[in-house]
Amino acid sequence: MLSDLLTTTAPKYSMKLNSSGKTIHFRPFLVREEKSLLLALEENDPKLVMKAVADIILSCCESIDNPLELPIFDVENIFLNLRARSVSEVIHLSFEDDETGEIISTTINIDDIKLSNTPENGEIKINDEIIVNLRYPILKDFVDSSVNLETSEGYYDLISRCITKIQTPTEAIDTTSYEVNEIKDFLESMNKTQFNKILNYFKNIPKFTYDLNFTNSAGKTKTITLEGMQDFFGLPSVTLV
Repeated sequence: MLSDLLTTTAPKYSMKLNSSGKTIHFRPFLVREEKSLLLALEENDPKLVMKAVADIILSCCESIDNPLELPIFDVENIFLNLRARSVSEVIHLSFEDDETGEIISTTINIDDIKLSNTPENGEIKINDEIIVNLRYPILKDFVDSSVNLETSEGYYDLISRCITKIQTPTEAIDTTSYEVNEIKDFLESMNKTQFNKILNYFKNIPKFTYDLNFTNSAGKTKTITLEGMQDFFGLPSVTLV
């Protein structure tokens, strides 16, 4: 096919995954791949956007067989690198100041967007008898499920999906084969101190963040913090110069 002339000669770049330190190689995304993301953004459906991102990662990146299994912060990192190499390292942003109503226009350099925390080992000692093993949320948690983080119930569902093992002095229970409701019942059987240990792990989930500083026409200096999938992928210029 004629299109193969372009894809086989596309430049290759490399980057490291924050979760594992593994080096992966990728090419810039194509017009058809950009189009699929733009269509998903127009639908204003986060699941469609994440599915489109997963498809782009699968097409553009070598050595990634299933993007749905990637932690969200790896997805953010890969996409930001793809965007930098495919479009520009600069994202143009316009927003309305909530005090003056004026439109603020500025730019963000992708290289200045940093990971908030170092990934941690998800082994939590609940008491002298029980250790819970956790993983970070992965793309699949949001694409394939009805997780809604706008509700407390949705947050419990997400945490339940991220429990991979429960260790006791006599056995290690693989919880990936259990129903979410059964694991949620395990969570709700904890006391407050035990549950807070679990919550602290999720409160410190690594995410890519950027502090946007500006001064409005009233002379007031403000800071807006952009972070994570929703903020960066929701920018109108996410694929446009």
